[in-house]
Amino acid sequence: MVEARLVSASFLAVIIFHDQRCTEYSSPGHPERPARIARTVPLLNERHRNWKWREPKPASEAALLRAHSREHLERIRAAESAFDADTPAYPGIYAHALRGAGAALEVALEALKKNPSFSLMRPPGHHAMRDRAMGFCYFSNIAVAALDALENGAERVAIWDFDAHHGNGTEDIVARNPRIAFASVHQFPGYPGSGTRSFANVHNFPVVPLTARTAHVAE
Repeated sequence: MVEARLVSASFLAVIIFHDQRCTEYSSPGHPERPARIARTVPLLNERHRNWKWREPKPASEAALLRAHSREHLERIRAAESAFDADTPAYPGIYAHALRGAGAALEVALEALKKNPSFSLMRPPGHHAMRDRAMGFCYFSNIAVAALDALENGAERVAIWDFDAHHGNGTEDIVARNPRIAFASVHQFPGYPGSGTRSFANVHNFPVVPLTARTAHVAE
C-alpha cells in the first residue's frame, strides 16, 4: 500500500513542456488549430496545480538530421509556399517546428530519468516523412525523440501512435530499425491511405471508421 501511494504521488508530478508561441500561427478553417492547446493549458493548471511547466529548447540540427535529410530541413527553413493543401508555409514555421521537436526531445530524456512528462505543443509530427512535410506536420517529433533517446542511453524504444490517422511519417523513418518498435492504431480507409500491413518492427492496427468498441476491444 505504501509503495502504491509513492508511485501514485510520483506520477502526479508530471512535467509539461510548453511554449505559448505554438499558438501564434493559424489559418481560417484549418483543422489543426491553436485552440486545442490554448484551452488545455488553463484546464491543466486548474486541475493539476503541482505539475511543473517548462519551456522547451529548440531541437538541434544534429538531432533533426537523425530522422530527416538536410535537404528537408532546408526546405522547411526556406518555405514560402504550402507543402500541400494541409501543410501551409506559415511565417516562422521553421522556428515553431524546432520548438515542437525540441519538446519531444526533452520529454524522451525525462523518460530516461523515469520522470513522467508530456509535450503540449504544435505543430504535430507523425505525418512528416524523412524528406516530406505533410498532414500538418513538418518534422517527425516522435521519431526525432526516439532516435535521440537511443543515442542517450535507451536500449530500445517503443512508439505507440493512437490517432484517427496512420502515423505514416513515423513509420517511414523508423521502419526496420531493430531497436525501435512502432505500433499505430488508426482508422482505415482514411487519410493518408496507409497502415494496412505489419512488417519487421512495424505493427499496424487499422480500424474501420465508426466500428463499435465491442468489435475490437476484449472486455
